[in-house]
Amino acid sequence: MSQSFEELAPELRRFARRLTGNEDLADEIAQESLTRALQRDQGAADIANPRAWLFQIAANVFKQWWRTRQRESRAETTLRQRAVDRSESQPPDTLAQREHLQQVWNFLQSLPDR
Repeated sequence: MSQSFEELAPELRRFARRLTGNEDLADEIAQESLTRALQRDQGAADIANPRAWLFQIAANVFKQWWRTRQRESRAETTLRQRAVDRSESQPPDTLAQREHLQQVWNFLQSLPDR
């Protein structure tokens, strides 16, 4: 079955590109999908349609990426709003606090996605 996954790789990459609109992200999604499929390959001998199964894995990987990105975006918005709220509600001598918050924010953005 792993041979058929390798044969499906180019088509899987095209599918991921259509989902994402981004070639680099599509490559990551295709690679992660193939990795997951190969990890489950031993128990997947009875899968009737390996192509559909692999493409569903890719769709699920994309959904997971999208949800993570949405959570990060909401967290970013919340942090920025809190920073604005604090800067508006406190005297101007909080420059050091804002600089510290910016350092924390920069650190959070440098963390890996997982």
